[in-house]
Amino acid sequence: MPIELTRIDDKLIHAQMIWGWVPLIQPSLLIVVNDGAANDELKKKILLTAAEPALPYTRAKIYSLEEVLESDCLNEDSEEKVLLVLGKPADVAILINNGINIIKVSLGYMSERPGKKKILDTVFVDDEDINAFRNLVDIGVELVYQVSPLAEPMDARNWFNSYAEQGKAHVH
Repeated sequence: MPIELTRIDDKLIHAQMIWGWVPLIQPSLLIVVNDGAANDELKKKILLTAAEPALPYTRAKIYSLEEVLESDCLNEDSEEKVLLVLGKPADVAILINNGINIIKVSLGYMSERPGKKKILDTVFVDDEDINAFRNLVDIGVELVYQVSPLAEPMDARNWFNSYAEQGKAHVH
């Protein structure tokens, strides 16, 4: 079964994910792809604990990029209905470049950090993020900005193209 929803949300698993997106999508498997979470046993345990209210209907797994590419969990022939969560757009591009079929990405939260610039209410980016979004737009991925399942989705490709044309895409 193809990936039902791919979401960029650097909070990964949190209340809105479990009480909003999971009931809407009704996945059998919530997959987080994040090297930091996959390689930090405490963070992994905290995230899996946060996912417990979704059990037993939705299982949660946390993979590094390398692990997810080596597994078959994102195989379109799988019986699983997948909600895929990543922390940054560059990771989405890596998955696509390695044959994972992602045609639409829901953009939620990318936190404020040093060197990042606010471009949407809940999205802060740096040059790496801008380049990854540009790559995703160039290969035809649909980008939708939707803070929550109840919010009106916005076509972020149009916004991104307009933003880039105005020369505002470079972040200092």
